[in-house]
Amino acid sequence: MKKQLLIVLLVTLCWMISAEKVEESTAIRIAEGLMGNMTNRTMTAFSVHPYMGQDASSPDIYIVSFSPGGFVLVAADDLSAPVLGYSTNGLFPTKEIPAHVEWYLGQYSRSMQEIRANSHWSVDPGWNKLLRKDFSDFVITRDVAPLCATTWDQGWPYNSLCPPDASGPGGHVYAGCVATAMAQIMKKWNYPVTGNGSHSYYADGYGTQSVNFGATTYNWSLMPNSISQENIHISTLLYHCGVGVDMMYSYDGSGAYSDDARDAMVNYFRYNNAAQLHWASDYSSTIWASMLRSDLDQGRPIYYRGQNDGGHAFVLDGYQGTNYFHFNWGWSGYYDGYFYLSNLNPGSHSFTQYQGAILNLYPNPVINNDLAAVSLSGNTAPT
Repeated sequence: MKKQLLIVLLVTLCWMISAEKVEESTAIRIAEGLMGNMTNRTMTAFSVHPYMGQDASSPDIYIVSFSPGGFVLVAADDLSAPVLGYSTNGLFPTKEIPAHVEWYLGQYSRSMQEIRANSHWSVDPGWNKLLRKDFSDFVITRDVAPLCATTWDQGWPYNSLCPPDASGPGGHVYAGCVATAMAQIMKKWNYPVTGNGSHSYYADGYGTQSVNFGATTYNWSLMPNSISQENIHISTLLYHCGVGVDMMYSYDGSGAYSDDARDAMVNYFRYNNAAQLHWASDYSSTIWASMLRSDLDQGRPIYYRGQNDGGHAFVLDGYQGTNYFHFNWGWSGYYDGYFYLSNLNPGSHSFTQYQGAILNLYPNPVINNDLAAVSLSGNTAPT
């Protein structure tokens, strides 16, 4: 008995001190075990895609997909936290990954490459647990289910009122990730009934864009959670969000500044003036995650942004445990899931560098009388 115990201890010790790249077979084993535990049934991987980031010579992430849905993102180095993202029913197509999802995967890749360059770091203990089918790290003690029921998009038919361009989806420019994130947050609240003020600006290549927010009634009951054909009410909202932030429209992707998103929500859509864009780099990763959970605990979906060569925006609207947050990417529900939002190794650089969030973003009940039907508690159900 003592001999057997010694062997187990030695095997465990070797695992802990011998850092190495993770083989595809190990990633599949991790993903199948975790998905089986979460769904309470036997799960077999349908496909595996080794993801290589910029300047990578070997995989940084294994994207393990299941049929008919579900995915697990497994790190390709055991110095990292093993599971980087998951969904029990979502889809993660690996062809033509949208720019904002590609940016987030790039964050993982850069962290992975930094980890590999520093051999003094130790193997993450989570690997040993998962390979022993110990899923205690994924026992959900804290949980806010996704607050947004919508699976809206930037392209057709959501962009049907955006400036026309024959090269764009459906013959129009993209609505933009900033506008899509804003619109999905507002749909969660079904607010405002009417906007405030008006705004015009010149969009390069597309002329003057103008909106009278104060003269517009937003018909929330006529905005379903997803559409496959044109819906004038959703298209109006997305276009108004775009004009509110001086959207830089283009047929291959439209962009805007997140500071303008905050100001537009407050000034044109009557949201709380206490809303503020915070930068993750101003806080420790622990405090940052706590700030995000605090807003989510109060039922407030969060406008989240990141940046590499361009800016990216999406909605953070739930969490499970301490480090996994639910992202709604604004891409028709594709890629939505829970993603690891912390340093991949305690000694690595801040994973949340260049990331920010608009916190305290909710309707302003003080100056508006049309909020009577809206609850500000954390139990507000998505509609």
